[in-house]
Amino acid sequence: PNIGSQAILAVYLLQEKFRGGESFWKPWFDVLPTDFNHLPMFFSPLELQQLKGCNELLLKIKSQQKSMRLWMP
Repeated sequence: PNIGSQAILAVYLLQEKFRGGESFWKPWFDVLPTDFNHLPMFFSPLELQQLKGCNELLLKIKSQQKSMRLWMP
C-alpha cells in the first residue's frame, strides 16, 4: 500500500532512534525536545482559558488539535 514519504521517514527515524549509540543520528536525537508542552496545541485547559479573548488563536489551536486527533487513536 501507498503509505507516503512522511510515514517512511518516520519509520526510518524510529528505527535509527532505537539503534541508540550505533546510529549516525544519535547527536541529533539527543538535542530533540522530550515533550511539546510549550506548543499551544498541547496546552492544558487552564492555559487555554488564559487565552480567552484571543479568538483567532483559539480557533487555530482547536483546528490543530482536531487535525492531530485524526492521526492519533
